[in-house]
Amino acid sequence: IASRPGINNKTKHIALRYHFVRHHIADGEIAPVKCDTLLNVADVLTKAVDRKTFQRLAPMLVKSVKRDAVTKSSGADPV
Repeated sequence: IASRPGINNKTKHIALRYHFVRHHIADGEIAPVKCDTLLNVADVLTKAVDRKTFQRLAPMLVKSVKRDAVTKSSGADPV
């Protein structure tokens, strides 16, 4: 939906205010990128994952949360 500007029968029900992502993509402010499922940390929070996958992804999630907290508290730019 975000990368294809045409409206079809499946997207007619979506209100215009929900298309803000499409607007920002068109303006070049953001660019969606494909994230390999093996590196997608959000899977831990959004899917039922097996123990092996959880143990692989959970430490990455903790690192990114700690990095964000340090960056916000110090005012430094993220690395």
